[in-house]
Amino acid sequence: MAMYKKVYRREYQFPDSISKPARHLIFQLLDPNPNTRMSIEALMQHSWYKKSLRSKPQISNKSLFESLANYKPDSGEVSAMNAFDIISMSPGLDLSGLFEPTDCKKKRFTTGVSMAKVEERVTEIGGELGYRVEKGKSGAIGLGKGRMILFMEIVQITTNLLMVEVKVAESKMEFERTHWGDLKAKLQDIVVSWHTNEAM
Repeated sequence: MAMYKKVYRREYQFPDSISKPARHLIFQLLDPNPNTRMSIEALMQHSWYKKSLRSKPQISNKSLFESLANYKPDSGEVSAMNAFDIISMSPGLDLSGLFEPTDCKKKRFTTGVSMAKVEERVTEIGGELGYRVEKGKSGAIGLGKGRMILFMEIVQITTNLLMVEVKVAESKMEFERTHWGDLKAKLQDIVVSWHTNEAM
């Protein structure tokens, strides 16, 4: 609740990675006054939004991570969640659907094990289930099988708690129908809890 009060009072700072045009748009979207707040329709007509859609890289068959070239930090350390990440997890406040393909779906879970243990377990599970596994920077793991591609990103919430985001980038329906149950069951030994707005 304290975080929402800070947003209401506009007592927040943007990460350095957020560009000035994006900061301006976010500032307008978080306007506490509904009469002056930017609407979704206005956002979709904004030149910055349209340019972002045109320049979004496509997934390549050569590497599972080529589409994430502008998404991953350069460091090899796990990234930390900021206030904007946490706010976006709340129902009704996640705007990712505006910036990602409609067939992109996310599932999240928290874990108390280390980043190395998560990577080790996901790599092991991926091999068992027949996935092609690629490790990226900053706690990113790519899994591919046939036309289906998914990514896992590890971010730090606290010293002893990590959030793992599973993003299905290709063949969402195939993943839901055939593969999700097996993957979820095998991950369960490192999961503290699942975070989703949908029944799984």
